[in-house]
Amino acid sequence: MQQDLDVIQLITWNDYGEGTMLEPTVEYEYRYLEMLQAAQPELGNENFQFTADDLRLPFRLYQLRQLHTDAESQQRLDKAFNALLAGR
Repeated sequence: MQQDLDVIQLITWNDYGEGTMLEPTVEYEYRYLEMLQAAQPELGNENFQFTADDLRLPFRLYQLRQLHTDAESQQRLDKAFNALLAGR
């Protein structure tokens, strides 16, 4: 059955304790998320445009928020956050 979905949520139970996590870790970095990205064309999403570098953007945004705590920088980072949510 083919469905036109905007989002699919993948979850695991007892992720880290059982070694079934998808999220980035120190040991495996972004490996599993990159594998999911690579599978997109096979799953029928030929127009998938995101890259492995895109997976690192939320953590980079977090690092920048920790480094630049002044109000002006935080406002600029808010704009970056909104762009990330919009897929830009």
